[in-house]
Amino acid sequence: MERFYLYAAVLGVLAFILAIPMAVAANLLTPKVQRWWASSSRSRALKRLSRLEKQISELQAMSEWHLMARIMHAGVGFFFALFMILLALLYFLYLNDLYLFAHNGFKLQSDITETDIVRKAERLIYIISTSSFIQGLEFHRLSVGLRQLSPTHRNKRLEDLKTDRDVLTQRLGVVDNSLPRLTAPHC
Repeated sequence: MERFYLYAAVLGVLAFILAIPMAVAANLLTPKVQRWWASSSRSRALKRLSRLEKQISELQAMSEWHLMARIMHAGVGFFFALFMILLALLYFLYLNDLYLFAHNGFKLQSDITETDIVRKAERLIYIISTSSFIQGLEFHRLSVGLRQLSPTHRNKRLEDLKTDRDVLTQRLGVVDNSLPRLTAPHC
């Protein structure tokens, strides 16, 4: 059994060390895989092209005030989730103390048993993990909003979207009336 814990510890350390290189590789390969996947089927290509057109039009129409409102909304959500996590952790510490007192034979003022404490702690762990997930989503929305607020980043993102659209259009020679900005390559 000790060997199992040793393997688990080594695997945990390796996962921690390899997390950053794997994240960098994923960020570098994602656009290429998206382009390849979209170009492997005509229907996927049309769906991808319509999504690109929608993203381009949304990015062009978005004002700084709209971005600030998005950032404020994401910031409030982020800090609310953080507040929920901190409250849940404090309550978890309280439940842990109650459990230790009940487990060691101390008489508690309320009629609560060890199993009740364990059930409450399990529900609390669910709340903490859900709040952490929500906090991660809100942090992502916050960082995207802050990046889009920068005119240079916004222009670069717009150019990247247009390049993706043009590459996909040229690769497949797609012309569709529902996508007015798409034209066939000129010969």
